[in-house]
Amino acid sequence: MFSMTKCISLKTPIFMIPAILLVTSCTRQEPPSYNTDIPIDEVMEHVIEPSAEAFWRGFGFRLTATGEEDLSPKTDADWKKVEDGAATVVLGMNALMVDGYAREPVVEWDSYARTVAAIASRGKSSAEKKNAAELESIGGELEEACDGCHRKFDLRFVSPPGPASPYK
Repeated sequence: MFSMTKCISLKTPIFMIPAILLVTSCTRQEPPSYNTDIPIDEVMEHVIEPSAEAFWRGFGFRLTATGEEDLSPKTDADWKKVEDGAATVVLGMNALMVDGYAREPVVEWDSYARTVAAIASRGKSSAEKKNAAELESIGGELEEACDGCHRKFDLRFVSPPGPASPYK
């Protein structure tokens, strides 16, 4: 940030002050404008949900006729998908805090988004370490945090079934 007091002092020649003021007025920047044209239901459908699902695929078991099948990733490419999912959830939460997506009360909305982002960030770290057991614990936390936000801000849990988006 530019400080006017560092540029102008009692020792500054008077003829320099207009030039300093002109330069400082030209360096001011407006806050960035973000494109929020994509409706929040589509952000959830196209970004958040698939990313969370990719993360959640990093752990668990499926019961088969022969016993339990471990669903944790087996290859580096599979682990990368889990890590990418977690990273995209973190970035998606940042996007949801932008004016145009944030909902009232904004302080609570942002708190949920930060909580989900922090959990997903821990999940990303676990995927980097290829720690399926840790992912399972973090995955449960992520699900609880997401569900809490949905209950608070979203009609998914209270709206009747139908074609309407659950995120509006």
